Amino acid sequence: GFVFASLKGSADLSPLAKTIAMQAAMLGLFGLGMGISIAIPYARLRLLLLLLQEGGLYVCELAHALELSQPKISRHLAHLRDNEILQTRRTGQWVYYRISPTLPEWARAILRHTLAGNAKLEPFRSDHLALKEMSNRPGAACCA
Repeated sequence: GFVFASLKGSADLSPLAKTIAMQAAMLGLFGLGMGISIAIPYARLRLLLLLLQEGGLYVCELAHALELSQPKISRHLAHLRDNEILQTRRTGQWVYYRISPTLPEWARAILRHTLAGNAKLEPFRSDHLALKEMSNRPGAACCA
């Protein structure tokens, strides 16, 4: 299920960051307790928006786009999967992630709205461009 958390310490955030933080909290992206740094959920939101935009991606694609290590990406993905926000498919060594089809419509609506309002802003724009420019994307070579 979904875990809700306080936005303690959010007074110093910009209006956009506050909106994103509130939406992230609504989706249970904090899940680690009160007063957590916004950096962790923000990375998870970036992952979610990229997954929503692309329909699904492999861990290596997400690590490349966000310029984070695969272990960090995997920890974020595991948290989202454990909270039933993401669904996985494994083929050999490759793990493919997508937004769970069982995610409630209200949560999907929040993600769609967040993507629509932020896709052309940084860092979401750069994440998408980095993915599109990735020369060795797994694609059909991994799973089809």
